[in-house]
Amino acid sequence: MNNFKPIICKDLHELIERKLNHDVNYLIGLYFDNDKENEIKRAINSKDLIEYYRLRNTSHENRYICPFHPNADNPTSFEFDDTKGAFRCHACGVHGTYIKFIVMMENFTDNPYAEAKILAANNFANMPLGFASISDFKNQIRQLVIERYNKTKSLLLNDYFDISLIGPMPTMSIKHLRSEPAKVTPSTHTKNTPPSVAEKKSKEFKLRTLDLEKVIRDINADDVINYGDFKYRIDLGIAKKSKLIKGFENNPTLNSRETLYEFMHKKYDISPQVADKYGLIAFKKENQSLLEYPDFFMINDRVLFPFTDHNTGITVGYQARIMDLDRKNTAKYLNISDFGDIVIKKVRPYRDLSRFGIGNFLFNLYQLRDKNIDRLFITEGVTDAIKLLSLDYDCISPGQPNLTDHQIYLINKYFGKKIELIIFYDNDTNN
Repeated sequence: MNNFKPIICKDLHELIERKLNHDVNYLIGLYFDNDKENEIKRAINSKDLIEYYRLRNTSHENRYICPFHPNADNPTSFEFDDTKGAFRCHACGVHGTYIKFIVMMENFTDNPYAEAKILAANNFANMPLGFASISDFKNQIRQLVIERYNKTKSLLLNDYFDISLIGPMPTMSIKHLRSEPAKVTPSTHTKNTPPSVAEKKSKEFKLRTLDLEKVIRDINADDVINYGDFKYRIDLGIAKKSKLIKGFENNPTLNSRETLYEFMHKKYDISPQVADKYGLIAFKKENQSLLEYPDFFMINDRVLFPFTDHNTGITVGYQARIMDLDRKNTAKYLNISDFGDIVIKKVRPYRDLSRFGIGNFLFNLYQLRDKNIDRLFITEGVTDAIKLLSLDYDCISPGQPNLTDHQIYLINKYFGKKIELIIFYDNDTNN
């Protein structure tokens, strides 16, 4: 990294702006090009778009009422074509790719196609990016830069190159980010023909590139050791400012305790005392108007299981389980850390949720981390862990059907390799 010319900023504001300009230009200009963009486009299909945007159905396959032109009522005018990844309205003539369809449905105006690709990656392509929009991307980068600055007081831009939400990126100037990448012609020399000077330089260039990538990986590894995984730090930063978490901590009336006790007893045979001990919350729809943002309905009629940070003990988010499994078109579990942004839909605007990375935490780890134990139980679900804990077993839960690398690292960090692990996972496919 010392090979790069030092870039010294005059103050924190300039440092943040230059870092954001660099990262956003990389995100828009390069990150979604070629393979990433093609992967996203291939993943989008008409079925997902129809369900996500709740298009009005008809008796004709892939034919719908056009959502774009006013007073549309022809149930066969609007058509999707998955083979081309395109749509067309035969009445008003609007047409384009599925990415353009998302742009139009969301009314994106600033960097519309990049915003659409971010939405598609998160919702249709099974590529969770860790940020919901360019604005969210910038806010998270800004927070990480501020945290680093508060620790180091450095105004050297080079000291912030390794901060990234999308993996290692080139530490080049913005004008380089906008230029075409260099093309390397494959070698054509035979065994008896010595390589040309250009081919030698190409090989040397590749070696330097590989060395640079190794340096970046080493720096990132050191950063994880010193500061923690960057996604973990993002989750922690969001949690500390979460209006949703503060609301529940400061307003006990938001917890419908009788509903909580009844549900936990009938469903899991868990007593009110145990439910209170682990901070469980039941949020009923009629209390929605009491929230900081009354247009947020993502937690209505759900039980909230708090996850705490293993370092600080603060609540970092809730795993929200639906109480009525007969409700259609809704997820059984949601991992929520705060209120999200307003989403404009044809039916009505609503406030989305801000998610936390549940794979960065373990339920009940903070309570056990300083306890000297030789046997640890691990359950898939939080309720199973609570049940075992009520029977005096030492237990944690990832809150999902798998352990992430980070969760395995945490188990080793706090309990060591000699501990006996007893894993209880569900034997069904109902997650």
